[in-house]
Amino acid sequence: MRKFAIVTGGSRGIGFAVAKYLAKSGYDLALIARDQAKLTEAKLAIEIESPDAEVSIYASDIGDAEKSYQLTQKICQSTKQVDVLFNNAGVALAGTDELSISDMQSMLNINVMGVFAVAKAVLEKMAEQKSGYIMNLSSMSGRRSLPRMGGYGASKFAVSGLTEALFAKYVPQGIQVTAICPGVIDTDMTRGVSLENADKIQLTDIVATVDYLLTVGRQTAIPFIEMRNSALVGKDGSLSNAKKADQPLENA
Repeated sequence: MRKFAIVTGGSRGIGFAVAKYLAKSGYDLALIARDQAKLTEAKLAIEIESPDAEVSIYASDIGDAEKSYQLTQKICQSTKQVDVLFNNAGVALAGTDELSISDMQSMLNINVMGVFAVAKAVLEKMAEQKSGYIMNLSSMSGRRSLPRMGGYGASKFAVSGLTEALFAKYVPQGIQVTAICPGVIDTDMTRGVSLENADKIQLTDIVATVDYLLTVGRQTAIPFIEMRNSALVGKDGSLSNAKKADQPLENA
């Protein structure tokens, strides 16, 4: 029997790469993202590569927490079991106190409240099953915040903190929870960052990490994984060419 996974931000970038891997690994999918056209393209591409996979798509704004919760509940109710949540949708805006109130609020709505709402709905299902795996995409900015990306760092610290608490609560119930904390990844979201593409973490590295988490023995519980850019080790990690606050970079 095929397993079932929910992927937020599944229309492109990290979410799309992980969704393709899951489909090839025997999962049916529910993809959530904002853009209906990109979701449709993603669905077709996945079904061509994995013709046995059933892919459902849902165009929705993760930043609307109540709507995201209700939508995810509906998805969970439509399937017998939810095996994996890859909670990936997010947005990055450069800046700290220079961010406008509205920009900071928007980033918190997507990166924190959206992640929380989707996880809350999925955990209701997984608690009944007493099984499942939740992977929240945090960031190295959720482990070490820098002035250039302080607002983003605050949102990702929240994701890391939420994940740590969920880990402590649900691992004893048979549910695995991990925060994946990568540095700069080679996606559209980081095209304004000054690292050479070869120095950025590759999508294949994220997929390999997900594969590791899903295949490691159940006697092992992993609260977080840090993935640092080799080129930044020993440096301050400052992203000198990060996009300005009026140029949001979305992972959805």
